This record gives sequence, C-alpha cells and structure tokens, in this order.
Amino acid sequence: MTHPPLDPTSGDPRRLTYEDYVLLPDDGKRYEIIDGELHVSPAATPLHQKIAHTIEMQLVRRLQDAGLGEVYDAPIDLLLHRNT
Repeated sequence: MTHPPLDPTSGDPRRLTYEDYVLLPDDGKRYEIIDGELHVSPAATPLHQKIAHTIEMQLVRRLQDAGLGEVYDAPIDLLLHRNT
C-alpha cells in the first residue's frame, strides 16, 4: 500500500523517503533524510569552510593526478537509499 505524500514537518513518525525530501521547502535550511529521519543542519562556520576548502583542494589534486574521480561542492542531492 502506498502512503500519500507526507508533510515532513508534521511530526508523522513513519520513515521518510526521497519523495518526502523533494516536498521540503526551499527556505535556505539544509535538510537531509538519514535512515528515514529528518535532520536540519545549521550553516557552516567560517573556520569549517576554511578547513573544508583545504581538504577539498587536496582531494581534487590527488584525484585528478591519479584520474580516479571528481569532487563536487555541497549542496548536491545524493540518493544513497530510498530512506537516506
């Protein structure tokens, strides 16, 4: 049985899915669904951004040099599982 779309802010206890995620408001908050639960993260601090940038630059260099992959900046949708 399929459930009707959920308002993820309603407090409904069922496990959330990607379908629920796409219904979240575009209000500047960072929403994630992890193991079916809604998580909201605050904006990163300047120190966090600086550290993340340093790590990213090293990853980019090493991956490009070895031809192993690409690095993308957040935010980017990534669907690992229907509930995550």
